[in-house]
Amino acid sequence: EMENLAGQRQNLSPNTSCFNSVIMAWNATKTVKGAERAAIVLNNMCKAYKLQLEQFYKDRTFRLTSRPNTTSFMNAIAALGQQNGPESIPRVEDLVRKMTEFSLARKGSVPGIAKKMSPVEPNVVTYNSLLALYAKYCQEDNALRENA
Repeated sequence: EMENLAGQRQNLSPNTSCFNSVIMAWNATKTVKGAERAAIVLNNMCKAYKLQLEQFYKDRTFRLTSRPNTTSFMNAIAALGQQNGPESIPRVEDLVRKMTEFSLARKGSVPGIAKKMSPVEPNVVTYNSLLALYAKYCQEDNALRENA
């Protein structure tokens, strides 16, 4: 909805806080649909950011308003990890990879531009979330084998 409004009015676009609020709200639903929607909103946020970054490279005065941050990714990771079973592991791994790509792009850019780029980097909480998924579903598989 917010993205539709932004498309109708050129001077209106969701910023990082708007996107993060929507991702957090979908995460709070604790449903499979909520997890899917959180991932979709994060994906849309990343696309919007990439478009803004392209514009910024053309015009250095252009404002980057929808920069994904660690909070953006962690809420989507939490939503996917809670609701989607073992099939969530590859999706969470993809999000961690995307976080790493953002981090590497920021570190490899021109210093003046790096400050404007998205401050995303996987951290201890990110990796612990992924490790918890590995542990949760490996234990489930072991339990199923023992009961068979």
